Amino acid sequence: RQMCIRDRLYADNVFKLDLSNREVDSIPMSISAFTNLNILNLGNNNIRAIPSQIETLSNLGMLYLDNNSLSEVPSGLDKLINLKCLDLGNNEISSLPGEVYQLVNLQWLILRNNKMSSVSSDIAGLANVKKLYLDGNGISSLPAELGSLKELQVLSLSNNNLSSIPDELSSLKNLRSINLKGNKLSGDEIEKVKSWFPKAEVIL
Repeated sequence: RQMCIRDRLYADNVFKLDLSNREVDSIPMSISAFTNLNILNLGNNNIRAIPSQIETLSNLGMLYLDNNSLSEVPSGLDKLINLKCLDLGNNEISSLPGEVYQLVNLQWLILRNNKMSSVSSDIAGLANVKKLYLDGNGISSLPAELGSLKELQVLSLSNNNLSSIPDELSSLKNLRSINLKGNKLSGDEIEKVKSWFPKAEVIL
């Protein structure tokens, strides 16, 4: 019993946990004991699933799960109400559950190099997202709702299958950089995007 109390006191005082590059293939259920975690880095491992216990980490601000073997994301992530950065890059993810789009405090969403062929219109729920990385997927079209992300500063869409950009994106007045390299955009489409963002960096 004394050991359990000691372990609990230790877990309560851990604010950052870095388990990246450890060849970890699963997240232990005991992760729920680290209730004050602010940063959890599980990048560059062999993780195939995210346990539901991660939902209890309500103080988590940054969650790194990049470069793993994830094919799906649990719906309970919407309980991470303080999450500001979610890195799911370089996995096998084809779609996100709707609950992820309820993370209203999220500012960075990284989904590069996955298997997403489309972007959900639910993305409009990420009202405070500032940086969105969707490079290297199989995305062939974008939802008009992407234009409602008024705080967006960086939109990275390189190496997809886009042949057009919805006109609604012209309302992204805070955009500083848009990466369209490696798509199927015509010259006219590119010029249209450039005209929307005369002061932004347009990467082609």
